[in-house]
Amino acid sequence: MFVAIGHGIRSAIQEIFDLFALIYISLKSSFGILSPSRRSIFMSIFIRHLYQAGVKTIYVNTVISILLGALLVSQLQTVAHGKNFVDAYAWMYVIFIVRELAPLICGIILIGRSASAITAEISYLKIADEFGVLKGLGVDPVFIFLVPVFLAFPLVLVLMLIYFDTFSIIAGYVMVSWIDPNHNNFIDFVTAIVTKITFTEAMVTLLKGIIGGLFIGVISIYFGSKAGSKFSDMSRAIANATTSQLITFFLINVLLSVIAYG
Repeated sequence: MFVAIGHGIRSAIQEIFDLFALIYISLKSSFGILSPSRRSIFMSIFIRHLYQAGVKTIYVNTVISILLGALLVSQLQTVAHGKNFVDAYAWMYVIFIVRELAPLICGIILIGRSASAITAEISYLKIADEFGVLKGLGVDPVFIFLVPVFLAFPLVLVLMLIYFDTFSIIAGYVMVSWIDPNHNNFIDFVTAIVTKITFTEAMVTLLKGIIGGLFIGVISIYFGSKAGSKFSDMSRAIANATTSQLITFFLINVLLSVIAYG
């Protein structure tokens, strides 16, 4: 048992070092964008990832954010008797949605909807030995497959956070107006929320999106590139990547929240 535990710890430590090495390689290879001939190739792949990971997740993000915004109002109605309802909602919105739920839910959507597809794609390319073919043609696989994901996923997650917060505010306003017709001024409603978002909360949320998106993308590439020669390795890579992404992303969120608000 102790041997198995020791092996697991060694493997985890090795994976951590490999991930940081992969981040370093990505940063180093990112300078290839400065070359006009390579930039066109990069942009086509980068835009594809933005579309697949960002645009195609809008409907999922919208539905969940609307439901969450409406749920927050309905729950607040039971405890906000005699209080300024809009002011109470603004405080709860900032504490629960802006600080914690929006980053976590958007990260989970990105992992389930887009990151798993990247892992599967890289696994297939590894199994089919496409990387070897590209190297033989003088093409850098890191620049083609890793750098676009490395740069696209942080941007996608930040954008997901923005429209998640936006739609949850709209849903909250509709619910508040329905419950209490006296509070039907949208500008006042938004102002009550925005004035309660501090600079620290905005920066921490931004960091959660950037750092979280970066690690989600890198982990997908890492486990996809570890696939062997069997197609069963693809499903194993997806499962391992998803587990590592969830743990890493939750850990990043908790650490940043504890540091900033603890």
